[in-house]
Amino acid sequence: MISLTGLVLFCEDIESCRDIYEKIGFCFTVKKRGAAPSYYISRTTSGFILELRPARIPNAREQIRFMADDLGAIMFALQQICEIEIISGNIDSPEMITFRDPDGRRIILSQSKGDFYV
Repeated sequence: MISLTGLVLFCEDIESCRDIYEKIGFCFTVKKRGAAPSYYISRTTSGFILELRPARIPNAREQIRFMADDLGAIMFALQQICEIEIISGNIDSPEMITFRDPDGRRIILSQSKGDFYV
């Protein structure tokens, strides 16, 4: 089984996007990591995380997070159909793997085992 655990949207107008998603029902807090620009993050009661980040480059790609029961089997199956660009993680003992899909989006797959990071 696989479940969607998070989505990162890169926004040209982050404040207007935040306003819209707040009207939908998301409650955001401001986060900042290191020298990177501040961004907004919301965690729903089901654990889904929505991040709104400033688009630092034109046409920035989204980032999607999934949690899987058998990450090793998924990675094996992916390798059978295409060559994937691993950005981070260890394919031989996966707990979390980050790679790009054919359109350049970052996909983060995590092995199911409890809480997902914020």
